Amino acid sequence: MSMSQIIQISSGFINNVHDPVCGMAATPGGTGASQFAGQLGKTINLDSSEVRYDSSIGTVFGGNFQYVQCSPTDWDTPVIGQMVFWDAAVAENLYQVVNEEDTTTLVATSMAGVILSAGLTAGQFTFIQTLGLVKAKFVASITGTKATGRPVFISVAGGASVGLMDIVDDITTTAGAYFFPRYVGYAVQLPTDGGLTTIDLNQLSPRG
Repeated sequence: MSMSQIIQISSGFINNVHDPVCGMAATPGGTGASQFAGQLGKTINLDSSEVRYDSSIGTVFGGNFQYVQCSPTDWDTPVIGQMVFWDAAVAENLYQVVNEEDTTTLVATSMAGVILSAGLTAGQFTFIQTLGLVKAKFVASITGTKATGRPVFISVAGGASVGLMDIVDDITTTAGAYFFPRYVGYAVQLPTDGGLTTIDLNQLSPRG
């Protein structure tokens, strides 16, 4: 059976994709592989006039997106705007992501993309954003000075702050130095404590 290379946005909205089977919004009857298994890991570039999103879930800007699978075993339901990381515990061609920093010591620097959909559960397939303006979730208490144009980093606090954004004023101290490999872009909108605000996301490294 041939597998389609066409990118399916199963719900019609890029920020509301919770596929239980690769490329499909529902599990098909019968047996056999998904006809859209070739979609896993595919990237797509859409400008603001091409992006279709559900505004009741959130705003999605133009940018680069990649279709990935949430880890079936190492997954806590993330929030919109949270960074997820490549799962180093599995083969690269599985395009599997985690939202925890406990699979390897380097997973926090293996940034895959930003979550667009709410309520994603273990094993589901979805789109993440890897470049462009994106709504990003900040930590409950931002470390540094809140201002537009400030560099944005992934938090080093751990716990409930894993994958959330932060701003730090001093990156020359020992603690601050941990932020260097966690740089993701800069603030376009004024960041707020615990807020979902717009950043300009640097191009992350898609697998594939």
